[in-house]
Amino acid sequence: MKVVFFILLGIFLLIFLVLIGIKFKVLCLIHSKNKSVYYSLNHKIFSLMQGKAIILEDGGYSIVIHKNRIIPKSKKEGFGVYLAKQILTNIKLSRLDVYIDTAKTKDAMITALLQGGVNSISGIITSIMKNKEIQTEFHVTHNNKNKDFTMAINLNIKISLGAFIVSYLRANKEYKMNLLKEKKYA
Repeated sequence: MKVVFFILLGIFLLIFLVLIGIKFKVLCLIHSKNKSVYYSLNHKIFSLMQGKAIILEDGGYSIVIHKNRIIPKSKKEGFGVYLAKQILTNIKLSRLDVYIDTAKTKDAMITALLQGGVNSISGIITSIMKNKEIQTEFHVTHNNKNKDFTMAINLNIKISLGAFIVSYLRANKEYKMNLLKEKKYA
């Protein structure tokens, strides 16, 4: 009798994980002084992805990945793009927090336009998100002593294990179809 109970409990937990979504937090920090973007994707217990992207002096960019458990480095070059596109279609956004610190520029008019533009865009995004029933908070500060523009984004997203598996299978199929097209036209 105990064995049946544990088997049923295991099946119930498996169905729960496949159908009910798991919440993740996406954090992103954009800094104008360093010309860099820091990002992370984590759960309450563990971190899945962390990294940094930098704009170089010659106009190029460099991406430093500290940790990546979702899209492992594989021999399939370009597969990550297909997987990311499929995952983004299945993600449900539940909360958006944006922290913006505007900066002082050389011209006072440009500073005022920047501050007014940030306020108006934040109002537009807040109203769109509230219509979609997504909690949205914008925290805007205007620091006229600082010369660096900083923006931090905090997203709470939810995806189920079943949706992730379907996304992976669709991305794999799309990737293989694209390879066949490239070989056909090559």
